[in-house]
Amino acid sequence: MEYADKLSEPIDDNRNLLSISALFQGIFSIDWLLDLSAERKPSKILSQLEAATKEGLLVKKEPGYYCFADEKKRLEWINQLSENEKRQLHIQ
Repeated sequence: MEYADKLSEPIDDNRNLLSISALFQGIFSIDWLLDLSAERKPSKILSQLEAATKEGLLVKKEPGYYCFADEKKRLEWINQLSENEKRQLHIQ
């Protein structure tokens, strides 16, 4: 399933996962996403990260570690978070 196909799922499960991922510059860990997204199951996060990798949005660096393929795209994803959401995530 392509990442774009996952857009029919709840918006918080899709938009926020890549937007939260975009808060990390460079390489980020699935563990960090789990810490910020405790309500999500690890298998769901992994599935979404793998779909984004297949779409070319992310690059898998090693098992459990990813980064955005393009800095400009990372900034586009981070800008989908409101300032309030960004503040709340930084507090966690």
